[in-house]
Amino acid sequence: MKKAILIVLGLALAAGTRTYGQAADYGLEETEVREAAEAGGDGASGSGTVDMAPALMPGGSSSIGSARSNIRGGGQSAMLRYDQHREITPPEYATLRIGPLYSNVGISQSVGYRYTRLSGAGVDYLEGSRRGDIKDDGSEFPMASGLTLNNYMIITRKIDLEANVSVNYYHYPMKTQEDELQVNLSDEGIFATFSTQLLASRNAKILLYDDILYRTAYIDTRGLEDRYGGREYESLSNTAGLDWDWKPTPLDSVSAAASRRDTVPFDDEFERQKGYVYGEMLSYRRSLTPFMAVGLLGNASQSFYDVEDRSDVFLYGISAFTGLRLSRNLTGDASLGYQFSTTSLDGVGDEQDNSTMTASLGLSHEISEERSQRVGYQRSLSEAFDGGVDLADTLSYQYSWSSGIFPGSLSSSWSRFDPQEETRNGYSDWTTGLNVQHQLTRVLMLSLGATYAMRMNEDAVGDAADSGEADLTSDYETLTLNASTGFRVTRNTLCSLYASHADRTSDNEDLSYTRDTVGVTLTWGHQF
Repeated sequence: MKKAILIVLGLALAAGTRTYGQAADYGLEETEVREAAEAGGDGASGSGTVDMAPALMPGGSSSIGSARSNIRGGGQSAMLRYDQHREITPPEYATLRIGPLYSNVGISQSVGYRYTRLSGAGVDYLEGSRRGDIKDDGSEFPMASGLTLNNYMIITRKIDLEANVSVNYYHYPMKTQEDELQVNLSDEGIFATFSTQLLASRNAKILLYDDILYRTAYIDTRGLEDRYGGREYESLSNTAGLDWDWKPTPLDSVSAAASRRDTVPFDDEFERQKGYVYGEMLSYRRSLTPFMAVGLLGNASQSFYDVEDRSDVFLYGISAFTGLRLSRNLTGDASLGYQFSTTSLDGVGDEQDNSTMTASLGLSHEISEERSQRVGYQRSLSEAFDGGVDLADTLSYQYSWSSGIFPGSLSSSWSRFDPQEETRNGYSDWTTGLNVQHQLTRVLMLSLGATYAMRMNEDAVGDAADSGEADLTSDYETLTLNASTGFRVTRNTLCSLYASHADRTSDNEDLSYTRDTVGVTLTWGHQF
């Protein structure tokens, strides 16, 4: 019944999807354009040529704002939001127009061959954000049929609406998996956005928005993404808010935001996530020179939960930050602040207060036109998925290059999480990934990827010791290797080949497994 309701909801709102082994939201040509754009990234922009200092908020800033205005974003968020407010214009994907409605209709069909070999306790993870339990090893000939509708309507000069839907049917002739008819989700999920932008004055902009999002994630017990063994978490969230941006002078900018996010999980297993969160942010930034900027940032959040045994969490923080250009090819950003949290049960009295100094530091180096690197550190308090507050320290490094036989990127990140409650044990994560490409021929590109991740748990205490959850008490390591290539058979037909290996090792048999997959997929797509 839930699935039927979700499909109806998806038809009314929006969905992104991928066919087996290949994106199917758009036509093949548009898919290639979008992938190229995503690979290029957007980064944070300053205020033109006048201000060349990095326009970054400190890493601990709240994710407040509308996705449509490019304001929301975890980690390093763009500070100069004034010039980033979007214009209401028809999307590039539109091929049909009926009055104020812009849309396109796409169909796709894929067929392929896949060989899978599994051992151990792991659950196989397939493509995109869609998981499948493989019942039998061996050969399969997966088929996927898809229908996509992308719609965008200009309601007034200031108000618009975007709604997309995609429905797919998956068929497995060899019965290694169950056939499925579903709204298949990409990372973005089913989404709809209502927003309007107002020009409060010549130098002030206001954005009102309401974002609806339904998505499926695969997470471990702590709520962190685990694509190779996590539990399925389906949820519907609605975020309504306001963003205000003001530039009193060319060198000054003031930004404020307020929002409320309601979350409804679709499984009783995650009932503790049901609730709502208020978020507020206020910042001021001043360009001292063309190469240096400073500012102040204050943010707050108040989380309220429906279940009686989960405490409400209140987080508040203030910090000073700076961004500067150290040389022609070297920029830096830093922040120093103070953060504190309070938890209360049923709004009666304070259970526990925590406070800490927060800091962030980042250096970005453009080594040459083809090579760049960044190193960063961040320390902050954050609300934990399973309740309470964690003190997190994160150190990261990224290096990318676009020249040579194998252009690609290398990244590594280490994080330590220290729960502020005695009932939960701490843990550390270390993840390193390498992705490279090689141009085999003029039309054939080989992509290679490798990721190594380690989870190191401290001695289990309290709830963790009593729960018996393997990922809370046992250490484990995950190695994944991927290779893929593809070529265009006809204008609308793409052939892709892929191979992957996943190996998770642990002293706990419930976490250990290996998985090997090879296959080829032929995808035909057409946009009307």
